[in-house]
Amino acid sequence: MKLYAETRGDPNRDKIQQLSENLNLSENQVYKWFWDTKQKNEKNYQEMEKNGGSPMRLSPLNVHG
Repeated sequence: MKLYAETRGDPNRDKIQQLSENLNLSENQVYKWFWDTKQKNEKNYQEMEKNGGSPMRLSPLNVHG
């Protein structure tokens, strides 16, 4: 999750390639993890906003701040 916060959920191609090599995963797998995590965070953000909660409490990463 630290990597997601560092890239703000939008890693560049070099970062994806680096993670792919370091984690022994395909670039598609790394990209998919970021994409899935971004979708989950956006959904949670919308639900929090709809329910009157503070979106800042959405994630310990505080990626929407």
